[in-house]
Amino acid sequence: MHSPRPDPYKNFKFRVKHFDTHVAGVSEISGLDAVLVSGYTFDLSTGPLEYTPLVLRRGVTHDGSFQLWARTGHTSGRHLARASRPRDLTIDEFNDAGERVSILQVYRCWVSQYRALQELKSGEPYAGIQLMQLEHEGWNLDRLE
Repeated sequence: MHSPRPDPYKNFKFRVKHFDTHVAGVSEISGLDAVLVSGYTFDLSTGPLEYTPLVLRRGVTHDGSFQLWARTGHTSGRHLARASRPRDLTIDEFNDAGERVSILQVYRCWVSQYRALQELKSGEPYAGIQLMQLEHEGWNLDRLE
């Protein structure tokens, strides 16, 4: 009988989720900015917003489809269209006790820059993430504390 596989992301403060499954763990994310498009009044509820990219740094993924999405998201070509479609992602933040403290929903993301590290272990389907820059169409942050 096989013992259950340990959670590969449990030591990461931020865990990236797609379709209710954690697909990556990262140590750092950039700040969240939303800028009112010039020419509109300063009312965030009515004016259009532009969102700055979200940058994920120093992480790992064990999910092959997430790796493919990250690698193909910033390239062009008809054969890559399906793999590089925008995705909604959730980034869960955990404290040192392993308790989830916030949930960041990022809508319609695509990868505009990706720097992977060398494969960490021969024969294993996981890769290190040095940097992943996500363009997106908005976000929502829920603090749980």
